Amino acid sequence: MRLADLFPSFVDECIKIAAARLTPVQAKELVSTHHETQDWKRFEKNLNTKMFRQAVLLDPDSNAKLKRYTKTLGEYKSSKIVVGVVPSRTSSRLYKVKELPNGRLGCSCKDWQYSHSHKKSDCDHIQELRGGLQ
Repeated sequence: MRLADLFPSFVDECIKIAAARLTPVQAKELVSTHHETQDWKRFEKNLNTKMFRQAVLLDPDSNAKLKRYTKTLGEYKSSKIVVGVVPSRTSSRLYKVKELPNGRLGCSCKDWQYSHSHKKSDCDHIQELRGGLQ
């Protein structure tokens, strides 16, 4: 039995602490672990570190879609340029729309993250913001 199975919250906390200071070797090991386990929750947490994102992009086992997703989401997470905040139509939630380095807009909603980020298309919130800016 693995340590992660016995103490999942402890392992998650260790990953958070270590993620701030990942070495290239550690990042590569995390990417390899992801390819074996397909643990998407942990993958999302690891995307917060630049070294992990670079390791995903360089890993030969990462497919093109995963690389596009990692690159775009990494650009969104590291962007400081908030273009606007758009309210959800179905809840009280607010979504941040940021400008990415290539000029494209990204949104904090799950629809953009999982569907539009790697397809280079816009979610409803970005379209609404664009409509309001014109």
